[in-house]
Amino acid sequence: MPGEVQEEEWDEEDEVEEEAPKPDHFIQDPAVLREKAEARRMAFLARKGYRPENSTAVTGGPRGHGQSRETTQERRKKEANKAARANHNRRTMADRKRSKGMIPS
Repeated sequence: MPGEVQEEEWDEEDEVEEEAPKPDHFIQDPAVLREKAEARRMAFLARKGYRPENSTAVTGGPRGHGQSRETTQERRKKEANKAARANHNRRTMADRKRSKGMIPS
């Protein structure tokens, strides 16, 4: 009977080896790769959720009608964040000089 137990164990081991995917060293079909990439992209977008396009472009309406509240807010945000990119301290110091009256305007 100990021989029978060994045979069962060998059968189970063979099944496990057969289940493991064998490495394929050939180039995969580009169409299949595109489908997989598209599926990954869609899964990512589904996880991320739909977000409406947040327009931060400062564009006003027709001339002579003033500016909407949203446009003025976006313009204020744009002016405040200019220092974050380039001319790091230039705008702040110009405002300071202007407030002290150093620049005739």
